[in-house]
Amino acid sequence: MLIYSFIISFMIGISLISIILKERTGILLKFTLGSGLGLAISSFLYFLWVLSGADFIYFQGFELILAFTLLFIVYKNNTFDFLKKTDKDENENYSFIFKFFQLNFLFSLFLALTFFFVIVQKYPDGLRDAFTIWNAHAKFLLFGQHWKDCLTNDIMWFHPDYPLLLPGIVARGWKYCSNTSEIVPITLSFFYLFGTIALVGSAIAALRGKFQALISSSIILGMFFLVGCGATQNADLPLGFYILSTIVLIKLYTEFNNKYLLIASGMAAGSAAWCKNEGLLFLYSLVAAGFILMVFSKKLWQNRDKICRFIAGLAPVLLIIMFYKLKLAPTNDIFLLQTPELLTRKLLDASRYIIALKYFVGSVLFMGGFASPFVLVLYNLLTGFKVNIKKDFTVCLTFLTLAIMLFGEFFIYIITPHNLEWHLETSINRLFIQILPVFIFCYFLITHSLEELLDDKQ
Repeated sequence: MLIYSFIISFMIGISLISIILKERTGILLKFTLGSGLGLAISSFLYFLWVLSGADFIYFQGFELILAFTLLFIVYKNNTFDFLKKTDKDENENYSFIFKFFQLNFLFSLFLALTFFFVIVQKYPDGLRDAFTIWNAHAKFLLFGQHWKDCLTNDIMWFHPDYPLLLPGIVARGWKYCSNTSEIVPITLSFFYLFGTIALVGSAIAALRGKFQALISSSIILGMFFLVGCGATQNADLPLGFYILSTIVLIKLYTEFNNKYLLIASGMAAGSAAWCKNEGLLFLYSLVAAGFILMVFSKKLWQNRDKICRFIAGLAPVLLIIMFYKLKLAPTNDIFLLQTPELLTRKLLDASRYIIALKYFVGSVLFMGGFASPFVLVLYNLLTGFKVNIKKDFTVCLTFLTLAIMLFGEFFIYIITPHNLEWHLETSINRLFIQILPVFIFCYFLITHSLEELLDDKQ
């Protein structure tokens, strides 16, 4: 039943992406994008079912009908072709250096898989956030008639205002399986970890070729803090997956001019917002960054159709989030016991800025416990940038969005009611895990391939 529940979700998402994305991008890209969106859609549907109080058989029937309806549309339109290769695949030069990096990728993948299963065996219920927040919320959602009992700040470390994407998927899996097996959240953590790596690699392969894809994927696999974060069932990597999905879909739109991809990107951005509170910050930052870029380029009005398509994908998801946040969820703990006087005192305290800045700089220099910036700088010195960043809208949008996100997160730390150093120590690395995949994706969009450089010299 666990396998069946995942198949239904994947069918919904992959079919939807196959209807939208008809271009030659490769099956792995469609599979990873579609599977992630399918899980998010299942989470939204499960939450609506919990609100309705209906019998679970109706939910199962609706999901099954939706999955086969979308699959039928795919079949009729002949858009789901597993055998299509990308143009990059057909033109790829498989040299010795390519085979070397291919072996390096396989070895890195083996180490990451080993590390993942060692951690899972040691911590089958995940670490504290997994069993005190996400899986605890899922257990309330599992028993629909009493689920609102969890919407209280009286339970320590429970964070009742957090969005319900992960709890919804876990509870749905438990409902299908008729038990609360730890296999459900472990399977989810496996997908979001290796799905993120696959999404980076397949998107880079479709846009820049397989050589860049191997290097970008290997770098992420080498970040063992990121692998550990995924294996311990934290929500930061799923959030990173949906942030990455949003930007990949926007980039595919600029590449293929397929208007439906903007609708899918709106859905992905909404999924990020439904995943974690930082996802809401990402959504605000993305909208703000897009508005700033369009205003400065004097193309805000010309882009109104694009904005409307993005909103069309986002709106249904945003309505669910707004209903949950405004009507059901209690006040976030960051603001629960704050007063204007206390906030003002913290904002005017220079020592808090110095402490927060020290931790931010340290995390940037050693992203998630791995000195990846130095590796990236070295790679760039060897190859050079491929394009002018100013001419790539997606890269500009991403970097500006991430800058606004980090600015917002910085001030959240400044006003935190918790001990500042403890709060930074326990969360700052996971904050950068959320943005690392999309940063790596954009970085390898704008750099030369090492193989291209060697071909030019020859």
